[in-house]
Amino acid sequence: MFWQEATPVDQFQVPDDVVDLVFDIDCRELPVDHAYALATAIVGALPWVGEDPRIGVHTVHVAGSQNGWERPEHSTTSRLILSRRARLTLRVPQEQQATLQRGLTGLTLDIDGCPMRIGSARPKPLSKQTTLSARYVVIAGREDEDAFLEWAAAELRSMDIRVRKALCGKAVALATP
Repeated sequence: MFWQEATPVDQFQVPDDVVDLVFDIDCRELPVDHAYALATAIVGALPWVGEDPRIGVHTVHVAGSQNGWERPEHSTTSRLILSRRARLTLRVPQEQQATLQRGLTGLTLDIDGCPMRIGSARPKPLSKQTTLSARYVVIAGREDEDAFLEWAAAELRSMDIRVRKALCGKAVALATP
């Protein structure tokens, strides 16, 4: 756990030069571990996306459990059944928003054997919340939790982002080449 006591700081202003672009999707199921396959499919359709480090691809999120359903084990062979409310979210620079929207809308991507039709999108401003969580953070080479938290806090500090408290969840291995 990473813990620093609060120090008074100026109120942070959320930049408006980056937005989350939220796409409607028509997709029955996805592998539980679909991060790499999804990113690869998007870069396959729009190669320039892979060249811009400011663009981020979020995994498609579904509830952990509901009405007796339990989330399957994390693997590329287990499947998530998506609801109609499931969305694809990409974090993009404002100036790339229209180009990305035009490029993806109407496409059908193959996500490890699961067809995903991309529908219309709407921009969503970044969150103004001061407490944020991430479903996945890649820590290759930093398997020690304390070392990872120190490294993450230092990286964020280099971007002028102060971390007061950080806590890791359970470790999950993501499948990539």
